[in-house]
Amino acid sequence: MCEVMAIPTDSVFDRALERLAPVVWRLQLKLLKPKQIRALRHVKHYGLAAIAGLRYAFENSFTFQYYPETPTRHHAARVVCVAARCRGVSYNGRNDARAVCFFHDDTASPQAFTEALRRSRPGIYVINGSCLDISKRHVDILHKKAFGYGLNLDRPAIAASRDERFVVKSNANAAHQGRLVTRDDALSALDEDRLVVQKYVDTRVSYRGESWVCDHRVGVGDGRILFVIRKLRLAKNVFYPETAHFILTPPQGAFTPAETEAIMRLCRLAGLDIGELDILRDRRDRKLYVCDVSRTPQRMPSSMIAPKVFHCYAEYAKALRSLLRKGLSYDGG
Repeated sequence: MCEVMAIPTDSVFDRALERLAPVVWRLQLKLLKPKQIRALRHVKHYGLAAIAGLRYAFENSFTFQYYPETPTRHHAARVVCVAARCRGVSYNGRNDARAVCFFHDDTASPQAFTEALRRSRPGIYVINGSCLDISKRHVDILHKKAFGYGLNLDRPAIAASRDERFVVKSNANAAHQGRLVTRDDALSALDEDRLVVQKYVDTRVSYRGESWVCDHRVGVGDGRILFVIRKLRLAKNVFYPETAHFILTPPQGAFTPAETEAIMRLCRLAGLDIGELDILRDRRDRKLYVCDVSRTPQRMPSSMIAPKVFHCYAEYAKALRSLLRKGLSYDGG
């Protein structure tokens, strides 16, 4: 049997928007061109971020630099800057900013990046400056230190497992190439260095009388969990915006205190000051498994309703401003 998930404690207004979202999506597809739909999405995200930024209208704004690259408009970083009333600019090598955000949209980043930065800018505060390797192999090593168990499987573990299904994924982050395989295929995949084999995590839940799979998108920043989005998808998901629910859950409603401490311990080990995690809960052993770490998250899902999007960007903004304040008093120690 699947775990039965309770109806979220959203307001009546939120639930009404949830029901209207598929209708609005179909109307957009029918009446608007793709460019117009993308423009509406930009207006939604940046408009909500601008409203969130009003709370800092009478406070100091911050300027920081991105190194070694700058985010595109599809990354959450740009929207969060609007919500935080901050300005992120390209790295120019001059000492006109006290803080730098390490932004490199790749799985593994050479340590030479941040070493060269700190040599040229002594005393600079580098956000995410120690988060250099977010490959699945490295994250699993940290996962074992933080949680006491891991997700990746080696040859003896596969041979000894009672499961008949395993997951094969790319070692690279955000490759979206995962697939379910048999034991023989899992053993063969271990011969390819670019692949990892992981335990099959059964995330099925029962929600509104149907069977869904559930994963948690968890925002973290400034040493705390900012938000938890439970993403529900039907196994027969053929029309994503219609068959997905995004349930904004308080962190204490999703994780126990011990689990929260383990999650934050993993972030500290990974060097993640601000970013997002993908976390799965196995309905069989009830354990948490962090399957992805992202220091360059994308914007909130386009089909998530406005109040939830606003909350996530507002929490991100609060964490970013706190990190930048630390940069003002950082002495390089």
